[in-house]
Amino acid sequence: MNLYRRCRCPDPEECPHPWHYKFQHEGARHRGTTHMTNRQKALQVATRKQAAVFEQRAGLRRVTAPLLSAHQTRYLAFARTDHPVTADTKDVLVLATLIELLGDKRVDQVSAFDLERWRTERVKQVSRSTVNRELHVVQGFFSKAVEWRHLAVSPCVSVKPWATDEQPRRVLSPDELKRALTGLPPRYALMCRVTLECLPRLAEVLGLTRADVGPDWIARRLKGGTRLRVGITPVLAADLRAELKTLTQVHIFGDPPPRSEATSSYFTRLFRGLGMLGVSHHVMRHTGVTLMLDEGRNPQVIQRLAGWTSLRMLERYGHVRDAEMVKAVEGNAAYLRRVLG
Repeated sequence: MNLYRRCRCPDPEECPHPWHYKFQHEGARHRGTTHMTNRQKALQVATRKQAAVFEQRAGLRRVTAPLLSAHQTRYLAFARTDHPVTADTKDVLVLATLIELLGDKRVDQVSAFDLERWRTERVKQVSRSTVNRELHVVQGFFSKAVEWRHLAVSPCVSVKPWATDEQPRRVLSPDELKRALTGLPPRYALMCRVTLECLPRLAEVLGLTRADVGPDWIARRLKGGTRLRVGITPVLAADLRAELKTLTQVHIFGDPPPRSEATSSYFTRLFRGLGMLGVSHHVMRHTGVTLMLDEGRNPQVIQRLAGWTSLRMLERYGHVRDAEMVKAVEGNAAYLRRVLG
């Protein structure tokens, strides 16, 4: 049994990263994360996982493994409470393609080879980055099977995501922002303003209800199901409340609220009509984050507004503008002139 960390932190006592384990049994390699930063607790978790593998291989532990379809039903019931925003839109579709390709076999009969085959077939239909996002759903699906004692070790352990080239992300210029906010229909311009001001996702904007809008705040339901209350300008709050046309209307943008996938596609068509190619509502989120960084806002504040669990997401959403690079170069040049003065 080996415990190790995938980082280069100089002080092991202050390292925030979890311990990983690795061992071999009967020619099979088993490895994974303990989700523990304390080494003693990590060793206990790793020992339990190793014992489970030994007992299962020796026939001492009988694992009651359901069919993939039965496990899917239970997993989706969990997903609708854990992350309801994507459970019925993303998780359902991903697991349906998985079961269609692998067949409705028992959970413990799915191997890493099966998942590699699924991954290879999917990449013929969609992009590598899309397959990587779908792989996160499959990993959660089998992680719950381990947690519910249907499996000793997830078959996803050795399945790695595809290597992808990061595509450049759009950030709107001031002229493009003006064209978008003045050219879009008022309701859709309002959705963009909400995201630019406090960084909610489109699904979070569409899910806003009458009770979620205060005089200078909104309460958002994040991806994981938690609620986050953030401040907004009183002008934006008044514009949101003005969308409530009747006393019985519950959701700001209509009852029932529009589906995020259909609304996102409609946004793309609207932007295309304005001559803005490659722009979607999600670009507003990238633009809002970049504007906050340009203003020197605290990265932890941006992380909280965006609903991220890690500051590493700023590397993806924060973009360096040409003007900022010019300022940096000119600053160094001015310093050198003073030194050589």
